[in-house]
Amino acid sequence: MRVLPLFIYHLGMMEGCRVNPCKGRVFGEEMPEGYEPPAADGQKNVMVVGGGPAGMEAARVAAERGYTVSLYEDDDSLGGLLSFAEAIKGPHENLSQYRSYLSHALELAGVSVTTGQEVTADFVREQNPDVVIVAVGGARQELGLEGTESTPVLSVEEFSLTDFGDNVVVAGFNAQALDSALYLLAHGKTVTMVAEDDIANLGKGQSAKMLSFVLPALYAVGCRVIPNATIDAIGDGQVTVTDGAGIERTIACDAVVNAIDMAPNTALADELEGEFDVYAVGDCADPWDIQAAVATGNLAARAC
Repeated sequence: MRVLPLFIYHLGMMEGCRVNPCKGRVFGEEMPEGYEPPAADGQKNVMVVGGGPAGMEAARVAAERGYTVSLYEDDDSLGGLLSFAEAIKGPHENLSQYRSYLSHALELAGVSVTTGQEVTADFVREQNPDVVIVAVGGARQELGLEGTESTPVLSVEEFSLTDFGDNVVVAGFNAQALDSALYLLAHGKTVTMVAEDDIANLGKGQSAKMLSFVLPALYAVGCRVIPNATIDAIGDGQVTVTDGAGIERTIACDAVVNAIDMAPNTALADELEGEFDVYAVGDCADPWDIQAAVATGNLAARAC
């Protein structure tokens, strides 16, 4: 299995682009060939597993190179976390248009798309492709604590669809945690963000441009942020937190949103290693942000 190296400009330096992965890369170490991907190296059947942004980009580029490409997604629609992101962020980042663009690009490139299909190693063996690009997304780590009837633990995908009280603890400092906190604050909730990370990591994975005005907004509307801390217990209407100084405190809480970091999810790629030419891309290989995910999909399709 190959996980392609990827540079990421962050926190004040040049960043990539989710729509155009060539930005900052063409004619450099990662894309010495320039904007246009190289022509197909013979006839190959390329199988892409996962229909999020990384998988869709990989399928598009591989097909434009001249390969026969099939994409499989176990959900009923393409887009991965884009629907969640737009629901939480709002329409201003044009994420639904971006998803439509990627879907239309697959049609134009002649990619065969199958949704609602769970892909196992045996299924891949039945299809017998020449190349497998695994883009199944990361795996959200468990919080390790059970919620209660009055203080449930909710995933980032479900909290916006659930009714709960005014006090919310968001576990995590990554971009999804930050977006979730801002969404909750905009809906009148009292929010506390808790993470084992240092305060410098608040908003990690978010673009530097966005952080420059999102973080001041977060503090301006009264979000409490507790770094270097652990959530030790969840009780009815409260959580117990120990901060970096070892001080234990009890926080009023009607729901906990589990937005802690995702972990790599390479089980399928690992199982197929040695049988096929396998690439792991996007959050599946290295959870970070959408720009990095899309870039790894593009680079894998150029390299296969």
